[in-house]
Amino acid sequence: MVLDSPTNKIHKDPLAFALNALADIGDIDLADGQINRASAMRVLPHARRAWAVLANTVMVETGTRAAQSLALVVRCLVMGGHPVNHEDAHNAVDAANWLLTTMPHSDNEASSTLLFEARGTAQRVLAPSGAAGTATLEKAAADLLAAAETRQQTNNPIAIARTYLEIAEVFSAYAADERGPIVERAVTFAQQAASSLTPSVDPVAFARCQLLLSGLLLNHPEMDPHEFAPAALRLADEALAIVDATATPYIVARAMLARAHALAITETSGAAQATEQAAALLDKAGLSSEAHRVRHNRSSQ
Repeated sequence: MVLDSPTNKIHKDPLAFALNALADIGDIDLADGQINRASAMRVLPHARRAWAVLANTVMVETGTRAAQSLALVVRCLVMGGHPVNHEDAHNAVDAANWLLTTMPHSDNEASSTLLFEARGTAQRVLAPSGAAGTATLEKAAADLLAAAETRQQTNNPIAIARTYLEIAEVFSAYAADERGPIVERAVTFAQQAASSLTPSVDPVAFARCQLLLSGLLLNHPEMDPHEFAPAALRLADEALAIVDATATPYIVARAMLARAHALAITETSGAAQATEQAAALLDKAGLSSEAHRVRHNRSSQ
């Protein structure tokens, strides 16, 4: 028996467990929403522990610290192109909901904007594929569009572009009956994001923009994918040229899948190899179930 396991500690003294978790987070500044991946990954397990105890607490000050830590760290990871599991995404939505309910919006509009982005990005992660995900995606879009409207009143084109990229991700995932207009909106937001999020500003965000545009070219209901496959392939290769498989395996895996899709449409060799490389990278990113799905889909074609 491990007497000092986290499970034992949380049952012995839940409040002390939560306060220790908050102490482990330290003095990291979450107010501007700009924390690097290493810091976010360090904070995430402590934020999980704190929110597990303090969710919807009447201890507003302590609960706010726990909720902000979890919601904004998940936001940072999603917007940085890193995978987030459904449990963390669900808890981030709950934390953002609690904060937006308890915190007067007029007192801190900047914090509210970050929380709308946190909730919107987490909802996108939670959305099931296909028509079953439409309601969740609509909630995500509403939050992100609200955040974008507020950001447009500021003189921060990079922050606006990051929000636009998340909106494009949401619209690209829609399974609407009239998909053409939704795809066009996704293209517009992705192009606007890419114009500010250049490789020198944020190579990962730029790569995400290129991958979105690559996929949208091949999935537009009014376009012949055979005609646009070469352009989609170029966009995928542009993304691959600026991201690193060690630092961002999930984004490189997406790029490999985009490349495989374009190659398969043009019936060019290399699609199977790109798919397997993508699956291996998904395994590396801790997404073994997604890697299995990719391999299964390839073998069934």
